[in-house]
Parts: sequence; structure tokens; C-alpha cells
Amino acid sequence: MKILGITGPTGAGKTTALNVLTSLGACILDADAVYHDLLEQSRALREALTGRFGDICDETGKIDRKKLGGVVFTDPAALADLNGITHRFMEAELDRRLREAEQEGRPAAAIDAFLRQKLKGAPTDRRELKKASDALARRGYHWSDISEGLRRLGADIEE
Repeated sequence: MKILGITGPTGAGKTTALNVLTSLGACILDADAVYHDLLEQSRALREALTGRFGDICDETGKIDRKKLGGVVFTDPAALADLNGITHRFMEAELDRRLREAEQEGRPAAAIDAFLRQKLKGAPTDRRELKKASDALARRGYHWSDISEGLRRLGADIEE
């Protein structure tokens, strides 16, 4: 199974690329959604965060992102600690979901992350979006538009 990292700024064409990959049977993993799932469901992550940052939970025992933000966004060392803690959990969860996608027989998986550093440690292959661009071309899109969109995504493409 090929693993693609999809990154780029707003308007770069990430959603279009992801839609094409979905239509080709790829599993799409949204890094932000995975992070929010972990905040809601992972007791181990919650314990690691409260162990480091103290009382950052709401009245139901879930992580209060405003409280957490109030701690980490004013202290660079705390932010580095947050990233160190959460990235461990993110990598493990992304790996789990990638294994699941492979067991389902998916031909590819794409990890959607706004910031490339969110993919640090993720097992992405060299970008191979040429196949997706070929699929777009078969659907009537012009190569110049496809290649420009892929370049904005930073994809390695062949002319």
C-alpha cells in the first residue's frame, strides 16, 4: 500500500487531491481529526497531558482545549512538551489506522496535514500523485491544470 503525505496551504488543492484519491479507493486520514479523536477517547493521552500540565480538564473529565492552550501558548517549553507528548500518540494512532487500511485491501492511504511537520515520523512514501493526476486527465481535466495543482502541493511529478 502506498502512503502519501498531503500538505500545503489553504487553496493549494489538497481537498481536490484527496477527493480523487478517495474515488480511487484510498483511505484518507485527517491528522486534525485523529488528534481530536485522541483527545476525546484516549485515556492514556489524557493522563499524559494532565500529568504534565495539571488541571486542564472540563467538568466531564475531558481535555479542555482552551485551558490547555492557555498553558502552552504562553510558554515555548510547555508547547514543546505538548508536541512531544501528542506526537507519540499521533504516530501510534496513524500507524494503527494505516495497518487497518492495508488489511482492508486499500491501494493507498493519504495523510492530510496542514503542516508538513505534523507528518514527522509518519511513514509516508515519496509522493506519487502522478497516478491521481492520470485519473483526473482521464476524467477530462487538462494536464497543465493538474500539474500546476500538484506542484502547489509540492508533489514530485513527471512531465
